[in-house]
Amino acid sequence: MTKQLLLAEAQRARCVFENHNNGICLEYFGGFPFNVCGNVCEFLGGRLLQIGINNVRCIYGAKLDGGTHAWLEVGDLIIDITSDQFSDGLGKVYVDNDRSFHDCFEDQYEGIIGLHVELNEDFKIFCTLMNNVQPYGLNKLGSE
Repeated sequence: MTKQLLLAEAQRARCVFENHNNGICLEYFGGFPFNVCGNVCEFLGGRLLQIGINNVRCIYGAKLDGGTHAWLEVGDLIIDITSDQFSDGLGKVYVDNDRSFHDCFEDQYEGIIGLHVELNEDFKIFCTLMNNVQPYGLNKLGSE
């Protein structure tokens, strides 16, 4: 497992959610990247487990102002594709080990990456889309 692989998968997922969020499941992903970080973590975390990346953890936390957030961790790397919902976020795709932004969330706890039964078909759609997107948003044919 390398940082480059995690970055490529995170970039693919960001592209899929930006372009197909309503087609995957409007109820759970509409409005991406706002207020969907937990659901996104379930799908991206499930995808990482599916392709053989072990020890994927989903971390939840809350700010004193009431804002909540979720992100993935693999080893000492943080994977976050929804931090841009916050004005002080880290951009669209973040894969690194600097915890400064994420440590602002208190009462952190680890959640379980387990897909809701009602979303299994949507997860299959997500994985199919992931298989057809290149890391920088290009499909396998090289067009946007």
